Amino acid sequence: MFVLNLKSKTNKSLLINIFSSYLVKGLGVLCSLISMPLFLKYFNDQMILGVWFTMLSVLNWILVFDMGIGNGLRNHLTKALAKKDFQSAKQLVSSSYVMLGFWTAFISVICCVVASFIDWNVFLNIPANELSSTILLHSIIVCLLGILLSFFLRIITSVIYSLQRSAVTNLISFFSQLLILIYLIIAPKTISSEQALLNMAYAYIICCNLPLIVATVVIFADHKMKEIRPNYKYYDRQSANKVLSLGVVFLILQILYMIISVTDSWFITKFYEPSCTVDYQIYYKPFSFVSMLFMLALTPLWSAITKAYAEQRFSWIRKLQRILYLSFVGLIILQAIFLLLMPYFFTIWLGNENIGFNYYIGLFFTIYSTIFIWVSIQSTLVAGLGKLKVQLVCYIVAVVLKILMIIFFYKIFTNWVFVVIATSIALLPYCVIQPISLNRALKKICI
Repeated sequence: MFVLNLKSKTNKSLLINIFSSYLVKGLGVLCSLISMPLFLKYFNDQMILGVWFTMLSVLNWILVFDMGIGNGLRNHLTKALAKKDFQSAKQLVSSSYVMLGFWTAFISVICCVVASFIDWNVFLNIPANELSSTILLHSIIVCLLGILLSFFLRIITSVIYSLQRSAVTNLISFFSQLLILIYLIIAPKTISSEQALLNMAYAYIICCNLPLIVATVVIFADHKMKEIRPNYKYYDRQSANKVLSLGVVFLILQILYMIISVTDSWFITKFYEPSCTVDYQIYYKPFSFVSMLFMLALTPLWSAITKAYAEQRFSWIRKLQRILYLSFVGLIILQAIFLLLMPYFFTIWLGNENIGFNYYIGLFFTIYSTIFIWVSIQSTLVAGLGKLKVQLVCYIVAVVLKILMIIFFYKIFTNWVFVVIATSIALLPYCVIQPISLNRALKKICI
């Protein structure tokens, strides 16, 4: 009942993508875990390291503001390829590159001007005598320009998803992590923390963008991709509008999800202190392991669901939903086991840098991770179907709840973990309402 037919070409491709993604992501996780102790040694100052993590988190928010072009392209291109409409596919790809190119140039000028007027020491809650405002601004501008370049280059990942090759996107991410790890190993350790921050900014933009550049060249150099290779002459206003009409909804959802999921570091830094962000990252990395692996399996499903919907294979979508729900039950048990083993893992992982394991904080991160798994299941299904209204409303509610609860908890409690608790509570309405709405939608299309 719950098993996908392995004789199906679609299912085989899906499973190969999932398996390959796990293999590549597993190596990426290994790089990430090895990197944390190296980061602690590289900076030799938890305050500066906390600033780095928060700065990177804040600047990566920019990647969300692609006008939803990436996700809009992903859905429409998947449908065009499923119908073998290569003329439309080429117009979609070309129009997306042209639109995002102009948008990237515009936002680059705006961001660089605005960044120079912000007091980053105040924003990141670190005194100028701890970190020079000049060095901090220099580091931020470097990272900002590098992330803006990624902003444009990352459109290749939407093309890859539409080709049902999601494992390749994880390979790109892995090479970025590997390059950063190599830098941390070979970088000089005797420099000041300020110089270490600036050097890391330059290393980061190279490590993140080089794999994207290589991937873009390799993908479009393939003779099989000739029919959809981007060309500015194929810019088409109708294709651009198609991408943007769906993309704007995705953009709003991306912004809301960003506020919900990736602002914890900034809230902790702002309301508590930068060094607390290091503790947050130390707990977040291992506790997000299970949820990250599961979300990895979900990655190819979005485009697969869109393709199945275009081909009217509704029973396949329904069966997939049941499999995901059953998997969720098993993951709850796995999360509980991880919680029990985590103290031993901390000792082995961090060695002399071990901060000690707190079971209460660990429990809150277990709940936090479990909620995000459930949210990811729902989001994958509705994104693939293009039914986003309920998600949009619930995410708006979640953002408001999160901010209000963080302010409320800050006035009562002194522990940074209440930022994590606030995020978890804020997502509960979506966790309840979305599956009810989704079931109603699936019953209608399956009739």
